[in-house]
Amino acid sequence: MKKIIFNVIPTVLFVALSSLIVSASYAVQDVVIYGDDSYPPYSFLDKDSKSPKGIYVDILNKAFLKMPDYNVKISMIPWKRGINYVKTGKGVAIFPPYYSEERVPWMNYSEPLLAEKVIVFSTEKILKGKQKWPDDFFGLRGGINLGFSVISMGGKSFADAIKAGKITLDEAKSNDVCLKKLSMGRIHFYLNDQLIDISMYPNIVRSNIVTNKNHGYLGFTRKLEQYPYIPELKQKFDEIIKKMKSDGDIEQIIQPHKK
Repeated sequence: MKKIIFNVIPTVLFVALSSLIVSASYAVQDVVIYGDDSYPPYSFLDKDSKSPKGIYVDILNKAFLKMPDYNVKISMIPWKRGINYVKTGKGVAIFPPYYSEERVPWMNYSEPLLAEKVIVFSTEKILKGKQKWPDDFFGLRGGINLGFSVISMGGKSFADAIKAGKITLDEAKSNDVCLKKLSMGRIHFYLNDQLIDISMYPNIVRSNIVTNKNHGYLGFTRKLEQYPYIPELKQKFDEIIKKMKSDGDIEQIIQPHKK
């Protein structure tokens, strides 16, 4: 009887240990991804439900559903804070940064998610007779969202005009704040993506002046010592995004937002 017991115990221990090893090998990795909380219709925190919303959120949620090894939570925070999280390694990734060489030393960009077209928003009175960018806007005050890259929004010529004092730059924390300033005449024009909602500001119009074209990305921190799983996560994510683009999934998500 004792002999049988002593033979069973090692067997039970071996099975239990094997189960633990198998379970560990299939452990799901928890990941927190940060998003811009004030960039509708692309990325924002819904005031009523207090949940992440937007085109990028829909794209990411669909992609992450195809990645069962990762339990991804999306957290919406102010853009400048999120950028700092990725730069310092406090956060794994943020969406949707445009590509900027100045961020390359500390940010690793994913496969491009979608293309955005930046245009000039203003009033009909200010836009009258203006076509050449940025020359026709010299002497005016322009607005962009706080933390957005000046070059990404308006191009190098826009950045040069600001440095030379030919255009004054005003930065505010969200689309809504910038649009309010424009509506009240505190700024003369505002740069942002063509699809942003301006329905609450009837005196503001979309111009046909395109200042830049950019892709939105998922930007990963390069502080890999804190997140050793990032290379594999990024590789799987990039493969899924490529397939979603080729299958038309991303265009299907964007289509309802086109006017």
